[in-house]
Amino acid sequence: MRKIVLRADGGKEIGFGHIMRCSRLAELLDEQDFKCIFVTCGGKDAREYLERMGFEVHLVSKEKVLREIVALEPDMVINDIRGTDLEYMKALGAAGIKSINFDDVGEGSALADAAIDANIKPDGSEDDSQYFGADYVALDPQFTHYHGLEKEIAGYARKILILMGGSDPGELTHKVLGALSPVAVRYEITVVVGPGNKRFFDNYDGYNSEGVRVLQEVSCLGRLMHEADIGISSGGLTMYEMAATGTPDIVLSQAPHELDNAKIMEDKGIIVNLGMGSQALECWIKNEVETLAGDTARRRAMSENGKKYVDAKGMERVLSLISALVEESKCLAV
Repeated sequence: MRKIVLRADGGKEIGFGHIMRCSRLAELLDEQDFKCIFVTCGGKDAREYLERMGFEVHLVSKEKVLREIVALEPDMVINDIRGTDLEYMKALGAAGIKSINFDDVGEGSALADAAIDANIKPDGSEDDSQYFGADYVALDPQFTHYHGLEKEIAGYARKILILMGGSDPGELTHKVLGALSPVAVRYEITVVVGPGNKRFFDNYDGYNSEGVRVLQEVSCLGRLMHEADIGISSGGLTMYEMAATGTPDIVLSQAPHELDNAKIMEDKGIIVNLGMGSQALECWIKNEVETLAGDTARRRAMSENGKKYVDAKGMERVLSLISALVEESKCLAV
């Protein structure tokens, strides 16, 4: 059986996006008869989440990552960390291990057999190791289905979906709920709490009693997004999921690199960009929701633009690339 190691971290400070993307990818690779093993420095929450998903997980210190990976003798390593270094990548190559790096801004990215980054605009380069742009956003296959469904644009938006990623490191969910509390009776508000956001309930004040629905461990986010009139999200993978389903989205970024992605989406008329969520005032959030709720034409345009930009076939492209590189590795070994 072909073996793939997925190197990803997740937690309160860095979010859960890398872990969640890799877990989706690993589920699909498992269906194609790959054995997937996670190597993470991401702490207890990341390990518990992955183990609940049924994966083999090796939790190690950063100093022992390379030794652990080489000892596992994989055909490929998928690095979903933002900063690989040269020595690490050289060592993988010397061990004959193929590598694919997601969103890697480290020096080691240049040594990857394939570098995938949906956040970088394609530059027209013929470099066959670079796969850039929204065509390579690796979304769960459910989003292909919802991308294909017609999005109903309500005359006045009432259904609001709040989703601040897997761990909400900036604790923006409470900020958004606070911003909407004066006008909450006008809307049907659904909040999805990610698997790494256990802190949400530390300050949980019984929002359900105020007509706000709070959900955990949602298996079909695509359906919730498709049914929502407006989304409020962070600027990571969730922003692309909203676009794929044609859901007009108000975005509060959780990390500096998300600002660049949000600016691209804003310029394409896909989102309302409120910048860094930590700096956004509650009155800004409330005003943008109320304005967008009443602007049917703008929401329709945002929905259409989002579906044009994110076709929800990125995971299919990534899986094809992985299979091709592993087969190449097998041929070279013969």
